Amino acid sequence: MLSPTDSHPVNLDRPDDLHRALNVLDRAGYDSMSVFDRIATRRAKELSLSPRDRPRLLRLTRDADPQAVLIRLFLLGEPVPMEDSRRAVAPMGTHG
Repeated sequence: MLSPTDSHPVNLDRPDDLHRALNVLDRAGYDSMSVFDRIATRRAKELSLSPRDRPRLLRLTRDADPQAVLIRLFLLGEPVPMEDSRRAVAPMGTHG
């Protein structure tokens, strides 16, 4: 499992790494509008990440598609299976 507390940062001092990271996020649809469309309630005008919303958010991101994996890892702080995280960030890869 890869958790949000693992220390495997992207090296932002290398522009190529930054561009690859941005491409991964773009391909996954990990941008504010796409994430909002996936996890916001129909009547909400803003995202709610409160503990009360957690079961709904986990249900909405239960698939192992890249966007769901990144939402669980970065927004919800949930551990994700290593293989799912590797697929989500391909071709960058993960350490561990």
